[in-house]
Amino acid sequence: MKRAENARVNYAIVGCGAMAMGHAAAAASDPRSAVRYFVDVDVSRAQALAQKHGGTAASDYRRALADPEVHAVALVLPHHLHCDYAVRAAEAGKHVFVEKPMAVNVAECDQMIHAAAGAGIVLFVGHVLRFYEANVRIKALIESGELGTPFFARYHSAQRPDFTPTRMHLADPKLGGGVILAGEVHHTDLMRWWLGEVERVRGYHLSVRPIYREMDSPEFSMVTYEFVSGAVGESSYSYATYVAGLRPQFKATVQFERGTVQVLSDGQMTIVRDASPNKPETVMTDASKAVSKEIPHMTSAILDGTPLACTPQDARRAVELCQAAERSAHLARDVEV
Repeated sequence: MKRAENARVNYAIVGCGAMAMGHAAAAASDPRSAVRYFVDVDVSRAQALAQKHGGTAASDYRRALADPEVHAVALVLPHHLHCDYAVRAAEAGKHVFVEKPMAVNVAECDQMIHAAAGAGIVLFVGHVLRFYEANVRIKALIESGELGTPFFARYHSAQRPDFTPTRMHLADPKLGGGVILAGEVHHTDLMRWWLGEVERVRGYHLSVRPIYREMDSPEFSMVTYEFVSGAVGESSYSYATYVAGLRPQFKATVQFERGTVQVLSDGQMTIVRDASPNKPETVMTDASKAVSKEIPHMTSAILDGTPLACTPQDARRAVELCQAAERSAHLARDVEV
């Protein structure tokens, strides 16, 4: 693994939209991370972030790749660009952080993994649900065995219809991959993290509004999972659900042999134990800091060799499961994976 020569990792953040703001703030607050370049084809967006956080604004990605003081890139781009930009960074000897999904298909994931391995660089895909405090607590409960074996998990995410018009690239099958790859991929990764390997999926999807039908792109999806362990799961993602506020809402449930855990959008986590079902434990968790943990985690992987929270193989598998779910939805039958 190639490491930065000093105790700080200099990043080029490529793509300066909404998600880049969170990563820029995270780098600015981490003493071992810094942003040397903000890159965007709309240089005014790069300039806005550079003025706020320091660094140089640029419109040409090649400028950042040619700078030996840049140790890593953070790719916050439309999904169809992930593979090309990641491979070019690896070939330039730069470590790569890339937003989920890893790529728009498994073949591109394999190209990225091959390029990273050949260059000896860190490749980290930002599956942010692994950093949500409640999800981390659930993972710890699973590993501790405190509530016995989990046998069912459910995760639902929903956004208002007026949330997506400014982000239609997510719904475009050619750019973002559609609701399953752009949204449901969060859940497929989380389900594997919690319950282990998946052996079968069943996908469903719907197009509710005319604009989505014209794009031949669903805006609601549901996926059921069968796990090697015998557990089952179900998740859904919606761009068509009227929820209060513009922030996406989510609900999670995990059922164990000796208890149940539920999490709501506000972070309220309720644990019901078989020994005291009428006395549930309720704690408040915080998901707002999840994005801010990703860049420092990447920096720690580069400088210290810290194991990645989500490996490239994990991220590849999430894409593979999403492709299987899409295939299942078109075929109207289960698909083994």
